[in-house]
Amino acid sequence: MPGVYVSLSELGKTNAKQAEQNKDIDDSNLPDTIKQILKNIRDLKQQIADKQAEIDKASQEGLQSEQQREKLKLLQTELGMLNSALAGAQQSLNKALQQQDLSDEQIQTALSLML
Repeated sequence: MPGVYVSLSELGKTNAKQAEQNKDIDDSNLPDTIKQILKNIRDLKQQIADKQAEIDKASQEGLQSEQQREKLKLLQTELGMLNSALAGAQQSLNKALQQQDLSDEQIQTALSLML
């Protein structure tokens, strides 16, 4: 009898990886709204790191043509937008922490998970 073969799509693999990366957030005793903001912050930080790597790679390739310079400008603009989104998410977290009736331990947990 042949065994059963199961294959996950790339999206499924990505979702599984993200779920594992956010396990510490999911396992915390924080309200769901704060957990979601923390996941968003973590995702934005990853996107910023990825975009910075793209910028570094584009810079190392040299800016020989106008098209390459335009690509670098576009990447830098995207990085700026991601940084703005991160700042907004951090402000949302601060506001949520102030509005919720959290213990000092919960606040400390949220702040440590943000880093």
